[in-house]
Amino acid sequence: MSNFKKLLTATVAVSGAFLLAACSKTATKSAKPVSSSGYEKSINWMTTSELESLDPAKADDTDSEEQIANTYEGLYRLGENSKTVPGVATKSTTSKDGLTWTFYLRKDAKWSNGDPVTAEDFVYAWRRQVDPKTASSQVNNYEGIKNAIKISEGKKKPSSLGVKAEGKYKLVVTFEKKIPYFKVVTAISLKPLDSKAVKKYGKRYGTKSAYAVYNGPFKSVGWTGSNLTWKLDAAILDTQAAKRMKGKKGYRVLTLGNTTYLCYNYKKKKIFRNVNLRRAISMAINRKQLLSTIGTYNTQAKTFSATNVVLDGKNFAQEAESANSSVNKYVEYDLKSARSYFKKALKELGVKKVSFTLMADDDDSYKKQTEFIQSALTEAFGGKMTVSVNNLPKTTRVSRQIANKFDVVLGGLTSDFPDPYHFLAYMQSGQTYNFGKWSNKEYDKAVKASLTMDKTKRRKALLKGEKILIDQEAISPLYHMGQAWMIRPNIKNLVFNGEYPDFKTTYAVKN
Repeated sequence: MSNFKKLLTATVAVSGAFLLAACSKTATKSAKPVSSSGYEKSINWMTTSELESLDPAKADDTDSEEQIANTYEGLYRLGENSKTVPGVATKSTTSKDGLTWTFYLRKDAKWSNGDPVTAEDFVYAWRRQVDPKTASSQVNNYEGIKNAIKISEGKKKPSSLGVKAEGKYKLVVTFEKKIPYFKVVTAISLKPLDSKAVKKYGKRYGTKSAYAVYNGPFKSVGWTGSNLTWKLDAAILDTQAAKRMKGKKGYRVLTLGNTTYLCYNYKKKKIFRNVNLRRAISMAINRKQLLSTIGTYNTQAKTFSATNVVLDGKNFAQEAESANSSVNKYVEYDLKSARSYFKKALKELGVKKVSFTLMADDDDSYKKQTEFIQSALTEAFGGKMTVSVNNLPKTTRVSRQIANKFDVVLGGLTSDFPDPYHFLAYMQSGQTYNFGKWSNKEYDKAVKASLTMDKTKRRKALLKGEKILIDQEAISPLYHMGQAWMIRPNIKNLVFNGEYPDFKTTYAVKN
């Protein structure tokens, strides 16, 4: 998933669908015996837009990646509650210095054309993806693997990538630095490819269902590169439909790996360097009322890390909220305290009033949110705070955000992989996607300290980083995005890991 795409969080769905056909007769066993004739052979699932590609190196949109996640299988997969579970790899070992990982592959994995899945398929695919000739936007997922970035910059040959096959079923990966979350990365990306198929289809690979081979639990069928199918077993609901259908049979809320927040521009707008002003703004926003406006299938955010983020199998957002409870007050609505902090801010800044422009996308959801925030701040601080709103097309908003041409921007971050480092790394000093140019030495030190194989030290460092973010209101988290769905009751064992639906254990019983 590219960093640019992460900023283009979809808020409105269209009625597209993709077709997944099972690679085997029965994906899982049901609670009660059902004959093979009692199963549906395919599942039709709603997407938010048309697919771009079925080539793991070329896909750069959520919907393509969702289909790839179910038609290709990497070393590991993401299971329920974002826990890593075996994929092609049965187990892995790590060297004492944390710089060499060895993966042992199962011998029964097959491509849909009958070829065996081998360690060389991973070597081929990974070299291809970091090769600048491929022009993949997902090279950042290979960061840390020996020579990956230098290869992508044309400074090294693809053959120098720190990955090699030792026999058919043993894969060895060498790193330049410790990447303690690497297993999670392999569950999201770094898929293998059958070199024979890629060479056969050339530039056409992945442009149609028929121009690719698959090693996942399903294969894609019927996609011609532009068509959509319309019979749905599951569909996303908008805010009004969700209100009407809540409590009905088949209604389900899927929580996404996303946090929507206010980003302050520390470089351009000096007033935001004042911590009390940032705290005042955050505490003046009633997040519960905001969610009642845009959909209660979203959840209030008290952390930057999303609700699907896990650390050693535990929900990190919940752990951080509990461990760092002393700073939770800054992300809770408290009008009296907000006014008190605002009064302090004005005195420290030496001004009688402040003004700024709030920028966001121009879709209906973001328009409602900016109107709500503008109204809340006006009600809280009266004429001493003037908030203008500027709703723009997403691409325009993103380009201005990247160019540092904003005062405050309302936007979201969606995880590449559900490890807290992914979120916290973005707010380090000098990071390109630290859009507001916030800087804190203690925070940088904590995030850097989290890159250790020592689990206790890593947890302590990540919790400290999250605490500093909320205490300083470096950004103001508002909510974690969710989606309301209606899913046919005949769809069984669906796993949603916060990134996408995982259909490996899913099956459909005939009505």
